[in-house]
Amino acid sequence: MAEAETTTLGQRIGSWFRWIAGASVLIGTIVGIGTVVAIVVGVVLYQNYVVLNPGPHVERDHIRSIIAQESPVYYADGSTRVGVFFDEEHRQYTSFEELPPAYVLSIIAAEDDRYWNHWGIDPVGILRAMRLNLSAGGVVAGGSTLTQQTAKNIYYRPDRSLRAKGIEFLNALRLEHRYSKPEILEFYANQFYVSGNGRGLGIGARHFFNKDVSRLTLAECAFLAGLVKGPANYDPFLGSAARSERNTERAHNRTRYVLGRLVEEDAARLV
Repeated sequence: MAEAETTTLGQRIGSWFRWIAGASVLIGTIVGIGTVVAIVVGVVLYQNYVVLNPGPHVERDHIRSIIAQESPVYYADGSTRVGVFFDEEHRQYTSFEELPPAYVLSIIAAEDDRYWNHWGIDPVGILRAMRLNLSAGGVVAGGSTLTQQTAKNIYYRPDRSLRAKGIEFLNALRLEHRYSKPEILEFYANQFYVSGNGRGLGIGARHFFNKDVSRLTLAECAFLAGLVKGPANYDPFLGSAARSERNTERAHNRTRYVLGRLVEEDAARLV
């Protein structure tokens, strides 16, 4: 009787193992097929919406029309420049070749140290940000790339909805497909918010240091790279004396952070 019971228990265990093995094979097959289908659908969507039909808003002329919104004003002779009327924001366009190397190194170290290697979206950066946020118990890091930030700055993301984030994601892929890394960085450097109605590195250099971008020092470039996290928090010219003092201290701390990132990431590697 005991032997019969033992045999029955062994048979049951064997049956369980066979059932689990069969279910595992079935699930693996379904997951495998699902993965293949997802890849195929992703390739088709990418080809259609990024490569073949990205939309006129990614054309260079359209992007430049957004960034360089300024109208020169001349004397009656038609050639002597009086000044500039600005549509909505002050602009002073700076090409990539005119960007100080120290600024390029600083903005990449501070915002996107894998910029030269990713394809507009950085899964490694997203996972790293998730890990840091979980460890801190709050949002202390973001996973968006400079390309995503460029898309957001150019096309003005209206809110933080999933739809808006999805469009931003798609526009980042479109920018990466159509333009080189230096070109995207050029767009970014001319579109980030500085203060009031001014945008871009040229305005930042003039507003904070009364300089042309070509004369910026390493520390000044580090400050302007760190500024993008919250310009109003680092502008010493805003508000009361107490606020100016707080902003100045924040600016010093933020600049030290960016300089520290340059050392940590080995600036030469970020070129």
